[in-house]
Amino acid sequence: MRNLNENTLMQEMSLQEMKEVNGGIAPLIVLIVKVAVSTIVTGFAAEVIYDSDQAAANFQAGYNSVRN
Repeated sequence: MRNLNENTLMQEMSLQEMKEVNGGIAPLIVLIVKVAVSTIVTGFAAEVIYDSDQAAANFQAGYNSVRN
């Protein structure tokens, strides 16, 4: 049986190797963006569901301010 120190799986990884294996920081940024977008969409959906008349009035006001 080989010595554990010679086994590739038992060797310590460098910080760069850990970043490569874990995908670096890009997946974390994607996760943060997804959470932010889903929070905004959920808030908008809740506003439309619970107070649809006011949401429609706010949309119309915003549309008119951009259009004129």
